[in-house]
Amino acid sequence: MTMFQKSLAEINIDSIREAVADQGWAFLGEPLDQSVLGQIKNDIDKMSESSDVEINYGGSEHRIWKAHEKSSSIEEFRRFSDIVVSSFYGNQHDAYDILAIRNRSLGSGSGTLHNGRWHLDSFNRQLKVFVFLTDVTEASGPFEMIPGTQAMSFKMKKALGGHLITPKDIITKSRSYSKLKEELIENILSQGYERKVFSVPAGTIALVDTSCVHRARPCTVGERYALTSYYS
Repeated sequence: MTMFQKSLAEINIDSIREAVADQGWAFLGEPLDQSVLGQIKNDIDKMSESSDVEINYGGSEHRIWKAHEKSSSIEEFRRFSDIVVSSFYGNQHDAYDILAIRNRSLGSGSGTLHNGRWHLDSFNRQLKVFVFLTDVTEASGPFEMIPGTQAMSFKMKKALGGHLITPKDIITKSRSYSKLKEELIENILSQGYERKVFSVPAGTIALVDTSCVHRARPCTVGERYALTSYYS
């Protein structure tokens, strides 16, 4: 696992746990060396031509599921991610999927394709590891989340109004995917919560509790490549 060996050595798992509990995210070491990112991007470009790719937002987004089965470099990321998440929990966790994603510019006149996208993945903690393979700017579709919304106290308070989650979500301890209204996001922000926008250099690795309110902003300039690990 030479690609991620340095990152593993830099991780203090106790500090990571504390940061994720407090703010919902943590960076994992220093960004990867630029020289290792080109091969993964090339692999994603090749896989994006396959017939089984999920294409969204007017063709600007390509999602390759099970990418670790199609690229040895991405399989390295899966093994790294498993080590991080297993260390976080103190027992073995294995990613059931690695998503490779390529976003290209929607342009400025794409109307409704720019709207919405805010959601949360789960009622309970849901860890994902992200590696951003290109420099991410405010315009290239950065990952964006609202720290503090991963906290159970926040979710319970919102459940009473049925806006973020419902009583059924609490009973079943699960929540199906659904978009959140912009009005709800503005209400959350008006209460003192702030956005965290991941405008980061290429090679940045982050661990995020995606039971928080989050989204990928629309890409309006340039492109964004990333990998994401998924756990049950």
